[in-house]
Amino acid sequence: MSCGGIPNSCGSINPWNYQATKTTKSVAWSATVLGILAVSAGVLVILASSGVHLGAFNCMSRLTFGGGITLATLGGASSLLGTSWLISRFKSGEIVRKSDHVPNQEEPAVILNQEDADHVPNQEEPESDLSAEALEKLGQNIFPNKKDEVGVPGNIAVQIFSYVSEKDVRENCTLVCKNWNEVIMKGFWQVSIRYASIAFGKAQWETYCGDVGEAPPLPGDIWQILKSPCPFWPEKKVEQTHLLTLIPASVNKEPLTLESLNELLQNPQNGGHSCEMNVFQLPDEVKKLSMNRSYWALIPKLALPHTSFKTYQEQKKLVDNHAMAGYVIPKFREITICLSMHYVDTQERLYGDFYTHCEEFAYNNPKWPVIVGKFITHYGVNVGRPFIIPGENRNDKYLMVAVRRFF
Repeated sequence: MSCGGIPNSCGSINPWNYQATKTTKSVAWSATVLGILAVSAGVLVILASSGVHLGAFNCMSRLTFGGGITLATLGGASSLLGTSWLISRFKSGEIVRKSDHVPNQEEPAVILNQEDADHVPNQEEPESDLSAEALEKLGQNIFPNKKDEVGVPGNIAVQIFSYVSEKDVRENCTLVCKNWNEVIMKGFWQVSIRYASIAFGKAQWETYCGDVGEAPPLPGDIWQILKSPCPFWPEKKVEQTHLLTLIPASVNKEPLTLESLNELLQNPQNGGHSCEMNVFQLPDEVKKLSMNRSYWALIPKLALPHTSFKTYQEQKKLVDNHAMAGYVIPKFREITICLSMHYVDTQERLYGDFYTHCEEFAYNNPKWPVIVGKFITHYGVNVGRPFIIPGENRNDKYLMVAVRRFF
């Protein structure tokens, strides 16, 4: 029989199998337990008084007997009131049966009071609102060479994991099977949701330029790296201050050099923004150099603090201070690739008002470290020999950035 909309019969209510506020449970528990104790004590007193002989103790036995009845009556009333109060809270919807409570439903949760409204634990909203096309690209980045690491294609896996909280991933999804555990331990879940906003990976390369071959996986702690305080601007996160770019060894099975990159930049596919590259005062053999293998480069969007009006050696020491975090002086090819492909993808020009010194030297002259930057117009990034010898002239245009590489 239903009781006023209660989804269970009144005779089968188990008050401790229901979810409620701490106050509700405390009152119900106290009323019930105290009532049971009072009834028990009253019965014991009645039994004890009934064994006392009439005579000298006649008055005492009657008082004891009456006290027992009173105690039992009060206990029964307390228990009855507690149960009635509990049922009334149940009818009002303040208490929800655990078996009937299904999380993540579309209907709004019952707000019990303002404190509960301000703090609803474990109600993490998914941070990924990627489109189907973005999910497809992201799945290709996560699983560039195979689709069955979690038993489903990469883009579907990304969508699945984007609706799961970190707590559930670590406590439940890792127990599904060995493959799921390995993928999660690699940081797949965190990467799949959050790194897409700053990464230019295999999927983006193939969208705008073509086949880049096998892409190395990102490290398992990439999530912690991107979410950690930036070593150069501690008030911000790394993901807010850096670009994460795949540096391929080849594109369409051709070595990626400055010359081939310039051709790709002028004719990007699928709506990419075209630009050019201005290479000046560098030997022809330098323009034809390529990387031996593909890797990921993490570079800051701005020049490092305190690198203006410094010589090259002074700037190098500032970068060396962050060597423990994996940062080194960049190579001119990786900086050129990062800046150029970021523009192709977003039409945003970085390093517009300065050059960064790089690791290599023009014509093997230690006075001429190669510079990259001054990305002011659609003509693209400038790459070449410095106009001012940095060892002799300090200025606010030849600065320094750093790079962290993941092979």
